[in-house]
Amino acid sequence: MTRNTPKLIDPVKETFARGVYGYITRLPTDKHVTGEDIRVGCMRLGIVPQHHNAWGGIIQSAAARGLIAETGSYTPMDALSSHKRRTAIFRVTA
Repeated sequence: MTRNTPKLIDPVKETFARGVYGYITRLPTDKHVTGEDIRVGCMRLGIVPQHHNAWGGIIQSAAARGLIAETGSYTPMDALSSHKRRTAIFRVTA
């Protein structure tokens, strides 16, 4: 790909990202959430990725965009399949 070649955008991935970002911006500012909270809330609304590994990337992307910020605190996950792994707590900044 040369410098002048436009990036191809996958409409399914763009729709997923817009859905997640939209969900986060509707949360109360300063609310503390985990990536798991965001995933569960989005899935309830039918916002789902093509592959389950996309959740980690979209949460990091939301942080990079300034929609959420890490608090430095961690909590065990709720999903049984997560085996109580520790997950970062974010503060909604959008």
